[in-house]
Amino acid sequence: MKKIIFFLLLTISVLFIACQNKNEQPGSAANNTKINKDTSKIIQDTAFLDEAAEGGMMMVKLGRTAEQKAHSKAIKDFGSMMVNDHSQVDDELKSLAQRHHIALPDSLSKDKQEKIDDLAKLSERKFEKQYVDMMVADHQNDVAKFKEESQDAASPEVRQWAANTLPILQKHLNKIKEIQKKYNF
Repeated sequence: MKKIIFFLLLTISVLFIACQNKNEQPGSAANNTKINKDTSKIIQDTAFLDEAAEGGMMMVKLGRTAEQKAHSKAIKDFGSMMVNDHSQVDDELKSLAQRHHIALPDSLSKDKQEKIDDLAKLSERKFEKQYVDMMVADHQNDVAKFKEESQDAASPEVRQWAANTLPILQKHLNKIKEIQKKYNF
């Protein structure tokens, strides 16, 4: 549903810009390029915030699963850190999205929920290894995306939120790599 609304808004934006282009005077190609770049950046910001919201929800659910399923205290503690930190970051994200009139997803995609469900079915040792490997990969990806958005987002507020969140994600990446090394995963 959220994706349909997103694409509907995208289509309306494109049509709006196209109608404006018909009413502009010849020689305003520079204005058209700027409008198209601005629209593209806003769409990029919205997609980033949607992805961050769903990723945050997934980190919280996986963290809760780790608290219950893992045998290792270090992994249980990491799961708790995911629940606490990502819940706080998600609250900040919701506030930011509300100020920008962006509707964020309120549930996980079927694919992400299936990943959580499949992970929860594993034995303790297999769960720990796959959870740790997943956290390393996800946090490496997130750190890269948040670095990019902290510099390139269209909205100064989105840039600031990404920049403020980046050290938290880097802390998570460092901690999970430490756990990965300790347990030879």
